[in-house]
Amino acid sequence: MSTRLPRLAAYGALAALLAIFVGLFVESRRSEAVPRVDPESDLIVSTRDRLRVCADIRVADQRQVTDRLTAGLRQVRRHPHWELTDFDDRTPALEGGCRATLPQEGVAKGVVVGPGVTARPGPYRTVVVVLGGAEADRLLGGQRAVLVPYELMEIEHGATATVTQAVVVRDTFVGSPEFVKDYLTPAIGLHPEPDPNHKEDHHHETSS
Repeated sequence: MSTRLPRLAAYGALAALLAIFVGLFVESRRSEAVPRVDPESDLIVSTRDRLRVCADIRVADQRQVTDRLTAGLRQVRRHPHWELTDFDDRTPALEGGCRATLPQEGVAKGVVVGPGVTARPGPYRTVVVVLGGAEADRLLGGQRAVLVPYELMEIEHGATATVTQAVVVRDTFVGSPEFVKDYLTPAIGLHPEPDPNHKEDHHHETSS
């Protein structure tokens, strides 16, 4: 009696099982690659694996502004609640490549300066937009800085969450302790560092 046919059938069954396994694995990877709002994560979006900060610097002396922002990020890294976050243990490097959309009528709280509502937000948790001179006067008015949404995702019908926070700031204000405490720190998702003499318990934010 020939064993060829039973062997072919066994190989066929094995191939079918392998195809099913590969299909399930691919589908699983696809599901993991679909961004979703994760309320338990400080990174907010499920596809982000570390804190990334992008800068849109619109002044001539970009090197000086970059140095000031980098120093500010190092200061935020020393926040007492950093170790409780999902931000990794390194100070994030300042990255380029983002471009805010600034309204001609000026930037005010609640005004979206990025892509807005999207199903596929970018990798950046925070975007810093630096303006100088007449452009800062025209778009910020009397403000030194303002926190505004950059990207949002729908969490349920008719409801959205900010998944990328932006801070628009004057170049002359970037190096100040007030900017780091009151704008850069919350833009990254942490409450301003508490006063050591204040007893209230502060927790880091998980969303914006």
